[in-house]
Amino acid sequence: MVTELMPNAIAVRRSIVVVEDSAADVVLLRHALDTHVGKGAYDLRVFADGARGMHYVENFADSIPDLLVVDLNLPIYNGLEILRRLRQHAMLSSVPVVILTTSDSTLEREQAERLGISCFIRKPPELIEFIAIGATIKRCFKV
Repeated sequence: MVTELMPNAIAVRRSIVVVEDSAADVVLLRHALDTHVGKGAYDLRVFADGARGMHYVENFADSIPDLLVVDLNLPIYNGLEILRRLRQHAMLSSVPVVILTTSDSTLEREQAERLGISCFIRKPPELIEFIAIGATIKRCFKV
C-alpha cells in the first residue's frame, strides 16, 4: 500500500537572478544550485552585465526575486552599484544578495556588507569547492 504524503503540497520554485559575465561561472553555478537547491526547484535568469540585470529586476520581473547572485566585477554597473540601486528601491530593498566574486579586496567586502549583502563568497579555484557554494547560497533565500 502506498500512502501519499502531503497530497496538497505545492512545490515552490525559487526565483534567482544572476548577474555574472563569465559563462563558465554560470555553468558552475547552475551545477551548484542543481546539487544543493534541487534541479527544477528554481527559475534562473542570467544577465551578463549590471545594466541588463537591474533593468530586468526593476521593470520586467514577474515578481520580486527570491535571491540575486551578483559578481562585483561587471560591465556597465558593477556589483556594488547594483547593491546601491537595490537598497534605494522600495520594492527591492529587502531582496537577499549574494556576492560571488574573484575579488579578495577587503574594502569591496566591507562596502558590500554596509550595503546589506546576505553573503560574500569568493569564487573558489577548484570545481568541488565551487559546487559546495550551492549549500551556502541555499541558506540565503528569503523565507
